[in-house]
Amino acid sequence: MQLTNLAFMSSRNDYLDAQRSVSNSTSRLSSSSKLGVSNIDSAAISQSAKIRSTILTEKSYTQNLHSTRSYLKFQEDGYMKVFQIYQRMEELSSESLLHPKDFNNPINKEFDELKKQLLEIKKSKMNGISIFDPVATCGDISDIDVKDSALDYTSPDLAVSQTIRGKSQDVGAYGGTLSFKVNSGNTGEIYRVFMGDKEIFSTGPSFTGTDPTKEVINSYTEWSAGTVIKRNNGVVFNDQIYQNISGGNFTINGSSITPNLDPSNWLDTNTKTSNIDTDGSLQSTITNPNSWQTSGTASNGDPDTIKLIFGPGVETSYEITIGNSNLAQTFNTGPSPQSKLHSDGGKIRIADLGENSSETKLSLHVETKSIGVISDVKFVPIFFDKQLAIDSVGNQVALKAVGIEDFESFSIDSSSNAKKTSDKLLGVGSMMGEIECIGANWLPKIASAINRIDSELSAKQSSSLSHKIALGRIVDSDVALETTNQAKQMLKMDMAAFVMSNTTRINDILTPLTTQHHRSSVMDGAAFL
Repeated sequence: MQLTNLAFMSSRNDYLDAQRSVSNSTSRLSSSSKLGVSNIDSAAISQSAKIRSTILTEKSYTQNLHSTRSYLKFQEDGYMKVFQIYQRMEELSSESLLHPKDFNNPINKEFDELKKQLLEIKKSKMNGISIFDPVATCGDISDIDVKDSALDYTSPDLAVSQTIRGKSQDVGAYGGTLSFKVNSGNTGEIYRVFMGDKEIFSTGPSFTGTDPTKEVINSYTEWSAGTVIKRNNGVVFNDQIYQNISGGNFTINGSSITPNLDPSNWLDTNTKTSNIDTDGSLQSTITNPNSWQTSGTASNGDPDTIKLIFGPGVETSYEITIGNSNLAQTFNTGPSPQSKLHSDGGKIRIADLGENSSETKLSLHVETKSIGVISDVKFVPIFFDKQLAIDSVGNQVALKAVGIEDFESFSIDSSSNAKKTSDKLLGVGSMMGEIECIGANWLPKIASAINRIDSELSAKQSSSLSHKIALGRIVDSDVALETTNQAKQMLKMDMAAFVMSNTTRINDILTPLTTQHHRSSVMDGAAFL
């Protein structure tokens, strides 16, 4: 027979439970965290990890905002100095405009010193980062002259069946608004626009060549024995184009008779300066379904106007204004007029510049089988904001691309030069003056960006405080509660120890009563034998 001291066992369990509680409370008090004990809720661990991650992310965004604010403030201070310099330059140019001064006059020397100050400000940096955009000024519209250029292609080379004509120009900006007029006739042409080697617009198949700044010739007739050259058509001989004026078709019998030695049959037209299409840069043919058309011929119909807006990190867009004589043409009517075609494989293709694009070289192409006409090319720079992420849900703050006109090529040493300088400072016609550009454009934009950042910093501070409070509720120990619980559990331990000490005596009393009790004859097992 085995005796069980139930009172002792119960007290022992109470003691052990209290001991564990005291240990947990001690751990929480020493670490100031609830999460250092083994029986913590796993959901609390998961939630605390999420909140900690959010706090770290917000800290990173806050640091970005502080850095950006410092940058913009530096930029704002620089522009205030530039604004004052421009105002003084205007005073000097106005005085020289009315009373011209020679080169050695103190006024001219002061103007030159002001230009040096502008150049120093323009070069200023913060932590190695340029404060001002080297190409962003408030300049006027750039007229890209295509007259007497490759785009001024009013008659085809007789020996060439298809060609790409182009013109490239450094526009001094990373993006802007480009507009130009086109008149192809119903034969159809392809017009393309590039920034650097990036094709951003095409009215037909994309250019596949390696260098968009060069002209390319697709096909031509080479001088070769047995080749028949029709009347008034051309032939290439030693990189020179000649026209057959023999009065009929001319069969080349050999190289003994050359066009440059036979002026009675051949007319020297021009020099073939274009690059030969050896890598298949051109399409094999231009057909109406994949080219841009106007009414009649290039010489008698109204032109269409193409307007393109593009820049780093922004979506390229376009507008097309159809010329009056072209409105009723079949290719401009119906459910899918050519002016609205924009899809992969469609007649109009556009592409966006990369966010970090810094190209300033603009190139225009016309791919043609006839004469190709591009005219009235204008470019207006637009300086696009750079976007800085300020949170994880996609909100951004704009960094303004700002620039300084350093007036390096300007002077006030004559009335004409003073007038030119004054016009640049105050503006004339559609051109915004540099003084207005800073006072009404750059400075308000910078101030707006700073205010936005201040607002975001305030919101970040409030959000961060809320997250820290939430984290504290999950993680941080309640010192008062844990101290009280620790004391309660220690009392419980003491009581359990006392009970265990006293209940051990029960065994000492019960043992003799059960093993050494008086055995009567009735209880004696031998009586039953």
